[in-house]
Amino acid sequence: MLTGCTEKQAPLPHLKPDRQAGLLPFYETHPVEGAYAVLLGDDLMADGLWSEIFPNRKLFSRGIPGDCVADIAPRARQAAAAHPAKLLISAGMNDFDRVALEAPAGHGRLDYEPVAHRVALEIQKLFKDLHRISPETELYWLSLYQLPAMDPDAYPVMARVNWAVSAYAAKTGYFTCLDLSKVLNQGLEEGIFSYTEGRWLNAEGFAQLAGYLAGYLNLPHQLDIRITTFTDAQYQNVRSWCGTRAPGEGRVSGYYLDRLSQFQALPREQGGVVLFGDSLIDFGPWNELLPEFPIHPRGIAGDLLDGFTARVDEVASQNPDAVVLIGGCNNLVKTPERAPEDIWKDYETLLATLRKAMPAVPLFVESILPLSPKDEAEYEGFNARAAVLNGFLADAATQAKYNYRYLDLAFQLRDMKGDLGDEYTTDGCHLTPAAYQIWADQLREALGGLNLKQR
Repeated sequence: MLTGCTEKQAPLPHLKPDRQAGLLPFYETHPVEGAYAVLLGDDLMADGLWSEIFPNRKLFSRGIPGDCVADIAPRARQAAAAHPAKLLISAGMNDFDRVALEAPAGHGRLDYEPVAHRVALEIQKLFKDLHRISPETELYWLSLYQLPAMDPDAYPVMARVNWAVSAYAAKTGYFTCLDLSKVLNQGLEEGIFSYTEGRWLNAEGFAQLAGYLAGYLNLPHQLDIRITTFTDAQYQNVRSWCGTRAPGEGRVSGYYLDRLSQFQALPREQGGVVLFGDSLIDFGPWNELLPEFPIHPRGIAGDLLDGFTARVDEVASQNPDAVVLIGGCNNLVKTPERAPEDIWKDYETLLATLRKAMPAVPLFVESILPLSPKDEAEYEGFNARAAVLNGFLADAATQAKYNYRYLDLAFQLRDMKGDLGDEYTTDGCHLTPAAYQIWADQLREALGGLNLKQR
């Protein structure tokens, strides 16, 4: 059972800059031609593992965390131009959240009326445009709902936006409003659907949402909280970091719990390829990068090697045909006082745990990528320390102890100075579509030699 312990925190910018800069160019250059359904919008569409929740090759997930209605509108119009059968859009939540994020320190009561008026008009105009572009597409707007982390003063104003947009939809017939306030509000208020006050949903939250959407998508969903033994208590001492706390500041990151609970509620014994990693896996559009393979991304942004080790059992439960591992960057960044030789001990613990759980599964271990000077806060000294760890990884690959193949993605993405190439990084650490394409090509070649079952 999920016990729903939430972490109290200030409003977060939803990891927007690095993810938006990486995903937006990819989406712009990869149209959703032939799509049955497109799930498009903000955090809700970005953070669900929709390709596994609704395993349909013609379903596309096109969410970007932090996006407001104005950010989403051009992408929605592009998607409508491909004439999918169904287009579901989550938009408007971040417009309200941004009022608090951008308010000056020590502000008084915030005025949400201007943003409410703007959001209602922008959504109405967007769906009018979408209906004109593709009148045969079934259009749906996922309404606003209450996040416990938000300013309660926003709630009644958001409810009026829901009413105004719903009335417009009923009057015009252009689209259907899906009232998420009735689906999510109570579970979020009670702390059942999230470990982060609704910033991200956990397995119960996504199962509730998927069950609701399934009727409109005419697709069965695969999330089943009955198959998981997940409890947040068993992971409280795991070191994992996701922007809200540093390692050792207390219990595990709520994002880790939200994400892991979702992994554990997906079907087991699926085979396929598990991509086991941190934000570099978490933020990548892997089911579109490697469409020929059954891909199971298991990335948690900010995860440390200790957090990886704690979730090996979940990876093993997939009975994967192959595992690709990339990790260690966050250990170097978040524990700069530790020598690479000391961090290597954590890596060896992870490798030993993986091999104990899956002794015969083909394992590929990627090098730790360098940083570029764009990442001013973390760059100094990082690359030299990463090179030491990569040396350990390369050496261990030549021995039978852990039986893995070392893949040197760092070699392919670094420039003449040894930094992550400017064309390959959005912020000095996270990757551009060009980098993801090189990585996907590398994995395609490596996995191609295994004669894996393709989709």
